[in-house]
Amino acid sequence: MAVITLAPKGSFHIGEPVGIERQRVLGHIPADTLFAAFVTAWAEQGKAAACLAPFEDGTPPLLLTSAFPCLYDKDDKAPRAALRFFPRPSVKINAAEEAKERVGKWLKEAAWVSEALFWRLCKGEQVDDACQKELFGPGGFWVTSEECAGLPVDAEGHLKPLWRQWDTPRVTLDRTTNTSMLYHVGRVTLRENVGFWFALRGDVSVLRGALDRLADSGLGGLRSTGHGAFTWGFTDGDLADAGVSGYAVTLSRYAPRDAGEIETGLRAPRAAYRLETVGGWCMDNQYHAWRRRPVRLVAEGSVLGAGAVGQLVDVKPQKPQGWQDAATPWPFGPARRVYRWGYAFPVGIAAAALPEEVDNA
Repeated sequence: MAVITLAPKGSFHIGEPVGIERQRVLGHIPADTLFAAFVTAWAEQGKAAACLAPFEDGTPPLLLTSAFPCLYDKDDKAPRAALRFFPRPSVKINAAEEAKERVGKWLKEAAWVSEALFWRLCKGEQVDDACQKELFGPGGFWVTSEECAGLPVDAEGHLKPLWRQWDTPRVTLDRTTNTSMLYHVGRVTLRENVGFWFALRGDVSVLRGALDRLADSGLGGLRSTGHGAFTWGFTDGDLADAGVSGYAVTLSRYAPRDAGEIETGLRAPRAAYRLETVGGWCMDNQYHAWRRRPVRLVAEGSVLGAGAVGQLVDVKPQKPQGWQDAATPWPFGPARRVYRWGYAFPVGIAAAALPEEVDNA
């Protein structure tokens, strides 16, 4: 297994629509965004069909996690993740009620946990010692006392933000009337030596050329204004199962491939998951923009029952009613695919970590 570290050269914009003319900016890079970027890079190299073929038959040559925040070191000029953050898993928090009440709102808002805490939570270990207010940082991250000692703090001893999500005001002009309109663009800016990491099970050589290309062209949106560029490096790593309970935490977004996976993965008595509706844009061969069909995916950090594999979801745009093919051929015919990554990246968890049983029927 390889661990890829991305060291940003500037801000990132990973946006997702949440309503009419509204968008949220994410603090991580979902696996489906990563895969879409790789496919674009393959297409620019004329290798899209050949590289995609192994993924389409349901037995992908590699599995990806989403890219999560990390602190990195420079090793021979290549970044290497030193402190990795994981999505907070939807497992039981094994701590005394008094300890959990002491950090009530901080615990509720913690979206990211350090690697040490992630494995402790997935093993079902007691975490009373980590339920201290000073171990929770701005932006929703949670660390152990040992890891806290190496993080930046302010004059009052509170953890400083490692990244910042903020909006930049912009103005657009109507070409006809010259009327101005104010709008805002979200971006994520990371502190020095803070970047992203993701893991893959499979052959890293499949992605080397794509990563080199994306390092210059950028990941995410607003690339024409310098967002999303990075340098990268990789090391060997391991994400071994934390236990054998018949359940796992997924580290990528997941789309069940059939009714059987829904039954065993999502309707299992101890499954705990969150759904996200993901949309976005794509282009046809003439570089015209089209909205992709939205799809509901299981979020990272969800607890799934056994047998979660997933699939590539075809999200090509739907042909509008009344489209005149004779006048303008529909650019997304049967042979054209627009994919959204939905393969799970499961990590086994211990029985002691399983959430309380719920009725998912």
